[in-house]
Amino acid sequence: MVITSDSHVGPRLANELRQYCPNQYLDDFDAFAHDWETNAPIRKMFGSLRSDRRTLVEQREATRTTVNRNTLTEGGWDPDARLRDMDSDGIAADVIFHGLQAGHVDPLPFSGDLIAGREDIEHRELVAVGRHMYNQWLADFVSIAPERHAGLAQLPMWDIDASVKEVEWAHSVGLKGINFPRSRAGILPYNHPDWEPFWAVCEALDMPLTTHVQGAGVNELVELKGEGTFAIQLLEIHGAAARQSTHQLVFGGVFKRHPGLKLIFTEQLGIWWPDLMVTMDRTGLRLNVSQRAFNPQDKTFYDGYEELPSDYARHVFVGASCLAPFEAEDAYTEGYHTQVMWGSDYPHTEGTWQYPRYDGEPPMTRLALRDTFAAIPANATEAMIGGTAARVYGFDLAKLQKVADSICAPTFEELATPLAEEPEDPATTNRAAFLSFRRAYHRKPSDMLDA
Repeated sequence: MVITSDSHVGPRLANELRQYCPNQYLDDFDAFAHDWETNAPIRKMFGSLRSDRRTLVEQREATRTTVNRNTLTEGGWDPDARLRDMDSDGIAADVIFHGLQAGHVDPLPFSGDLIAGREDIEHRELVAVGRHMYNQWLADFVSIAPERHAGLAQLPMWDIDASVKEVEWAHSVGLKGINFPRSRAGILPYNHPDWEPFWAVCEALDMPLTTHVQGAGVNELVELKGEGTFAIQLLEIHGAAARQSTHQLVFGGVFKRHPGLKLIFTEQLGIWWPDLMVTMDRTGLRLNVSQRAFNPQDKTFYDGYEELPSDYARHVFVGASCLAPFEAEDAYTEGYHTQVMWGSDYPHTEGTWQYPRYDGEPPMTRLALRDTFAAIPANATEAMIGGTAARVYGFDLAKLQKVADSICAPTFEELATPLAEEPEDPATTNRAAFLSFRRAYHRKPSDMLDA
């Protein structure tokens, strides 16, 4: 039974979302949709795939062997197509984020650049309306197979009272968690006392807080230009700043007051979880005496040395997209595999799911899972590919086991069989799967210094 903790679906802006728009905002919505359709640069880039005069069938067959073949799936907005893709991959359930739909790029209505962490603060009324529209659409999407989807609601986080109400509504219609952005301009730091009603409702309704890596923001202050810009941006959004809510919630005493609260970071590269815990402990122990001397009124955390920051590690989880073998091994050997949730990053081109190049092609996800978990014991594999996600997002394991049996999901025996060689896929040379075949992941520090 496999659950992917990083999967993206999103409605087509004009065709799918307009029906959810309140009448008084229809003109605003139509203007926004028209502007996006005509001006979005990514839309234009992928639109060029269909700009020639070939028939649709010819275009599909030509695209099927290229790096852009994931654009052929309709699973980003069609729930039946999504389930067919999941079945072929052997995926029993998924956690759904809004995001880039493998070439079909639609934003949340009235929102600015969510990838860059910038929102239109001058039109927050419209942005809030757009987020509720998306949540309505998502609730309908997951209702097709509610036992297999955990949809994450988008909130107007600049308005805590409105966010509390939206959490309550989202839970009432079957959504199972919150898209939780990094604290940034326009959003109070998460150790601020005004957030207390929000933590209380998320804990009471068991709505996990999930931060997708792109929620961290990309160079909010400076526009990067020049060689290596994209790599620089990726490193920044995957860095420590993307996870700053951890220490805000830990040192702010939020987990202490709300022991049922869960915090997840997804699509975070590398081995960062144990280092973060050690660094927080080191910081806490070093500052304990100073805190008592210079800030004696702050008694939220260390009175009596009752606990360390890492004691709250049980609240923090890793949604690991395209988990590398060395990352899975570290989670197992260091004992935090119970906090890791594998993700396929469907339907992004760099994810493990790949639209088949030919009928009957072995699903890439099944091969990638073997590459990652072949050397990991079954109990740890079970936690990382489904058990932890089921616990965190409230999936019914009995129902999912029936789904897994019906779709012939990968067995532990299958996953324990290593790959002899990387699957041939010349069109997708930048895919993040099959990392055991990449030279960089076998290098030691001494090798780097000698190079």
